[in-house]
Amino acid sequence: MNIKKIKLALTVGLINSGTGSTLGKVRELMHSLKEDVGAMLSSQELKKAVLGPNMVQHSYALQFERCTLNVDVVCHPHTQQEMVRTFYFN
Repeated sequence: MNIKKIKLALTVGLINSGTGSTLGKVRELMHSLKEDVGAMLSSQELKKAVLGPNMVQHSYALQFERCTLNVDVVCHPHTQQEMVRTFYFN
């Protein structure tokens, strides 16, 4: 498993993606890397933190056969606009 390749593909894929569910985009991108990460086993929200009156951060863990991807998504609750704040592998 080449972590640098996966991080680069995920970063470029997120930059080039359109509108829609950010977590859904991450799942699609990771599915395209199935040869490296394996099949998705589970997905769970780890925590939710209010960053201010107009920002909420959701932390997710996406478990694959060969790794776990942790993703922090920041969301504006009124407009439903989302963006990835950070992601890292365990």
